[in-house]
Amino acid sequence: MIVWGANRSCWGILWAWCCAAFILGVLVPVAFAQDESERTETPRISPRPFGESPTSPLKMIDDESGKPVIVPGLSLQEYLRLIAKEKPPAGGHAALGSIEELNITGKVVENRAEVSVSMRARVQGNGWCTIPVRMGRLVLKAAPKYSADTQQILRWEENGYVWQIMGGEKTDARVDFEAFLPLSNVGDETRLATTLPRANASSLRLSVPGKSQQAVLRGGEGIVSSTGSEEGTDIQVVGGAGEFQLGWHRVENMANAPVALLESSGDIIVKVEGKYRVSSEARLKVRALAKR
Repeated sequence: MIVWGANRSCWGILWAWCCAAFILGVLVPVAFAQDESERTETPRISPRPFGESPTSPLKMIDDESGKPVIVPGLSLQEYLRLIAKEKPPAGGHAALGSIEELNITGKVVENRAEVSVSMRARVQGNGWCTIPVRMGRLVLKAAPKYSADTQQILRWEENGYVWQIMGGEKTDARVDFEAFLPLSNVGDETRLATTLPRANASSLRLSVPGKSQQAVLRGGEGIVSSTGSEEGTDIQVVGGAGEFQLGWHRVENMANAPVALLESSGDIIVKVEGKYRVSSEARLKVRALAKR
């Protein structure tokens, strides 16, 4: 009995050692191997460049007018290089432009004016230059015609047309186009209204039916004159700019047409003298222009 009990305890110890060896030699390495395979098979997420979409390789950059444009496959480094190319060279300056000449000629047909517009601009500097042309009520009759030696485009924005020109060391650009301008009637007076850009030399010539037509400038800047002819009346405005509004009406006798005799100007000065006291002063100046 004592021998059998001793043998049974030895067999138990041996069985325990075998189980421990099996667990440490077989099960534990297999578990570690599976865990390692899962870690190696899990894809690693690489950091995305700034501006890249998480689901699409498309990116956003700004065009020459500042509006965002979607472009494919452009890294941040490439984008910075693209911006560097648009910068003016050392010692240079950004492109600046101005309208040198603006000529508008046309005639009145029924309820509209059919006009031909010619503009010449000068740009100094490298890169794109945007010149506001406005002319919000103007409707193009056909596509504009550009000078062949310059990259340029005339396009519509929110409040009117803009003229974009690619500048160089010294660039001259020209654009010509045909257009319509709507007319309106206020009483017995016909009016043409649009917004004109400021130019170094600006001229508008309009042929109006009717021999005895007197022209008057209702808004904007310019010097207006009218001359009667056999076909009608020729109206000319020099230096037109701003919120331009030209009107004309029939006069039975041009010799008795009204002539400006007085010029008036006024100022109103308001003073806040205390918490409950406000005073104002109005000044009116009248100057004689001609004698009858």
